Amino acid sequence: MSRMRLPLLIALLAALALPAFASASGSIIPRSGFYEGSDGWNKVRFFYNSAKKQLLDINIGGESFGNATVSGAQWHHTCYDGHLCTRGNWTAAHHISGIWNDSFQGGDVRFNAVWVSP
Repeated sequence: MSRMRLPLLIALLAALALPAFASASGSIIPRSGFYEGSDGWNKVRFFYNSAKKQLLDINIGGESFGNATVSGAQWHHTCYDGHLCTRGNWTAAHHISGIWNDSFQGGDVRFNAVWVSP
């Protein structure tokens, strides 16, 4: 009978642990400050203001992409000047993965940026 209880105990513990892991990955609190990175060719730079929930002065390759409103640990497709667009999310409190595109030219370009200073 103890052989039957061990697998049940393991299954119960695993079921209880899964929600904890899922909620931990969804609870990223973005770090406020300057971020810098690259898309492989172009320098990416912007400032995240946590009080306003805004990415400010998004600059990619010397081109301004405006600002974007942050919701949780992500920002949805946001365009500046009608064609310079970004979207992305924090993968950790200090790291962002994003995508930019120029709708006049087509194609998405992925970028990564990390927190560099407050």
